[in-house]
Amino acid sequence: MSLDARLEGAAARPVIMPETVVVDQGRVFVSGSFIAACESLGVSVQPAPPANGPAKGHVERAFRTIGDRFSQYVAGYTGSDVTRRGTRVEDEACWTLAQVQELLDEWIVATGSTVRTRRCAIPWRRSSPCRRTRCGGALVGVTGYVPVSLSADDYIELMPVKRVAVNDYGIRFDYRTYDHKVLNPHRGYRSAAPDGRWEVHHNPYDPNQIWVRLPSGW
Repeated sequence: MSLDARLEGAAARPVIMPETVVVDQGRVFVSGSFIAACESLGVSVQPAPPANGPAKGHVERAFRTIGDRFSQYVAGYTGSDVTRRGTRVEDEACWTLAQVQELLDEWIVATGSTVRTRRCAIPWRRSSPCRRTRCGGALVGVTGYVPVSLSADDYIELMPVKRVAVNDYGIRFDYRTYDHKVLNPHRGYRSAAPDGRWEVHHNPYDPNQIWVRLPSGW
């Protein structure tokens, strides 16, 4: 797509704030970090029953459509398992996750996948993503939207969480020790949480610092 067409398509994508997210029992979806991130954004997490595909059938159908109509045409595609590998895929171009996400976004806007859902919590039920995208674009044109950037506190809230004790030497986890003078009033004391531990947020890719939720804030 041309740059103008891509920008027009991007503007047509509806921007939403979900109230509820239905998840399966995958570890990443029932992890403390995911639950805490949803809570900080005011999103309710509703786990689907174990081993019950029909409980989230519209999601499974969407995955199937993406696999049939998008993924198999992406250079370097190897199939859902090794028995479905193409020939000499290692010689084809490979994409980063960010590039594949951009290609998928463009595909949804350009082709309007015809996935249809039997139950939908939006007014234009039983409609394809293409139609919903057009409706979303029309609504944005009428009402507009205000992009809101995450604040520094928002980024901290979305980081992985650990619950730890504050000892006389500071805080220790993952074979690292962190200490600061702000911990002095809390060394050896329990937090107000039921488990008595303190809430720590950390960036797994930057071990230089952590954030502790104290009564006075981060």
